[in-house]
Amino acid sequence: MEATGYSRWFERLLAELGFEVWMGDPAEIKAKRVKKQKYDREDARLLRRLMLENNFPQIENSIRLFMAPGMNHCGGGDGPSDFETIAVLEQWREKGKAPDRIVATHLPIGPGGQAPAKPDRTRPLCPYPQVAKYKGSGSTNDASNFVCAKE
Repeated sequence: MEATGYSRWFERLLAELGFEVWMGDPAEIKAKRVKKQKYDREDARLLRRLMLENNFPQIENSIRLFMAPGMNHCGGGDGPSDFETIAVLEQWREKGKAPDRIVATHLPIGPGGQAPAKPDRTRPLCPYPQVAKYKGSGSTNDASNFVCAKE
């Protein structure tokens, strides 16, 4: 794996999990080492294992996982898939306020395959292992009527 100065926390996490971290010029690494590749599927398996073993508390100040139920791979789908990430990250980085939920909107497909200007529902995206739970009153299409809680 190649690393830059911004990934030191990730290097430490990988080292704790027993993974090798290679740093330096990619050409030199390639010449000296047997080529190793890391795929999204392997990353997903690792994250799944961490979640199942509940090993996230040691890194919760550095990383949060927000699941987006019903969202397709890069957006769209039956679930809310439009949400602001930059502002959330800025608040966390610059003001130290880690996100406890992110409000996502769903834009239904309109005539001609175009999304309308107005969303038909909003939902909170919750940090794992929490999920969005309906409070029991109000519209189920409004994020304000949901709380993030453990299942």
